[in-house]
Amino acid sequence: MITLLGSPERLPELEAVRQGLQAMFPDVSDPRIKLSPLRFAVKLKGEEFDVQQLSDGYQTMIGLTLDLCSRFATANPHLSDPLAAEAIVLIDEVDLHLHPRWQMRVVQDLLRTFPNTQFILTTHSPVVLEGVNTMLKRSTLPPTDRALPTNLERIVCLPAHAVRAYHTSLQALEPLLDPEEELLHDHLIEAFNDVAASFDDLCDLKAGRALASNT
Repeated sequence: MITLLGSPERLPELEAVRQGLQAMFPDVSDPRIKLSPLRFAVKLKGEEFDVQQLSDGYQTMIGLTLDLCSRFATANPHLSDPLAAEAIVLIDEVDLHLHPRWQMRVVQDLLRTFPNTQFILTTHSPVVLEGVNTMLKRSTLPPTDRALPTNLERIVCLPAHAVRAYHTSLQALEPLLDPEEELLHDHLIEAFNDVAASFDDLCDLKAGRALASNT
């Protein structure tokens, strides 16, 4: 908070940053600069941390959010909500350093925070694709008078016509969106399932050896 001519005013750039952080990180609050030493601090689930104390995922996404919000506010000073401005944003490896649960919702978080932005993203993670599939499926739910369960209500609706997804390789560019189901097909999910199957096999092997050692 600063005071100009005796009346309290808030810098629009800082307001945009606060708004963006609130939207992206519901569990983060009270972002501020602290002195001696100079550092950026937040409260995570009510406990204060310097940003450097947080996980790589939090540091990456907080840095990305701060950068985007400040750019939106600087480029759109005439708007009351600069984060709602139309824009195109490219992010390489959006899944980098993120826990799988966060990978599931990272696209949703970005679209909720910057609703009129076209995001062009790359990822190596099938979990990110599964998150997009959930958003596509949510948009196909028929209207109903009954309230949706809370976990479904929080999911951003993403119509298929707003999505373009491709698998890139040195040989070809392969579309991933099924035109009939309007969902991403499982071309890349197979590798993830192979990993899950291997993990199950290891668990079975460990359980079998434990059983054999006790008999």
